[in-house]
Amino acid sequence: MISPMAGSALYLTTVGNHDSDWIDNSSYYVTTSCGGECSVSALLIPMPKPATRRKPWWSYDVGLLHFVGMSTEHNFTVGSEQYRWIESDLRSVNRSVTPWVIFGAHRAMYINSKYGGRVDSDIDAMELMLPILEPLMFKYKVNLAVYGHNHSVQRQSAVLKKKVVQRSTAVNNSDGTVTYMQINPQATVHMVIGTGGATFTKNAVSPPPSWNEKTFYKYGYAKLSAVNSTVLDWKWVHSLSGAVLDHLVLTQENPFLHFDLTIDPF
Repeated sequence: MISPMAGSALYLTTVGNHDSDWIDNSSYYVTTSCGGECSVSALLIPMPKPATRRKPWWSYDVGLLHFVGMSTEHNFTVGSEQYRWIESDLRSVNRSVTPWVIFGAHRAMYINSKYGGRVDSDIDAMELMLPILEPLMFKYKVNLAVYGHNHSVQRQSAVLKKKVVQRSTAVNNSDGTVTYMQINPQATVHMVIGTGGATFTKNAVSPPPSWNEKTFYKYGYAKLSAVNSTVLDWKWVHSLSGAVLDHLVLTQENPFLHFDLTIDPF
């Protein structure tokens, strides 16, 4: 199913629990989550440099986009090799070449979920990631972060330390569709795209956290386009009908300016 697409287009992956988590390997989580699937993607699907099988983190430029792919399944705590690499990579981004920075990981740093209580649960992973990775995202102006793992589709606000910095604004179009606008947000916007084909994970809580703007359960994929250095276009497409079920436009006034440091709580 994947071969036709992966063989004809740029195909970048990040390691998840089903690729890595097992006893006595390099995974941060000592669980049996991979269930015999370990290293299939790491061995068969090449990743950009500097990724290796046991150090599967990388970055890659595509047009105006700088993609950073980390492994949530390997040690990313402060001072670890992966943490040092992430900071070094984000620090070295040339915004005159790639004005947009997109961060990708398997587990979500912001997820509406009631699943907690074990080290590799949604909530526990979120609480681990937040104090470690969010300061880097804020300091180096990561525009958008994209995750999987939870089998749902979620769009979050521009958020920092679990506080909404800016919600999107709905604009009604003449054709009856709705476009959500994030105009120059001063924090990272987060997305979960976990509905590629597996059974839905219907564990979102209601009412949702203040930063969770939308959650739904449909199979599909996202299309991301850098219109120019100041406009980023995001569409979530229903795979069965081809309909766009969520549309976000994210802007930035100046790629070279950092997020507003007056709201920095770190």
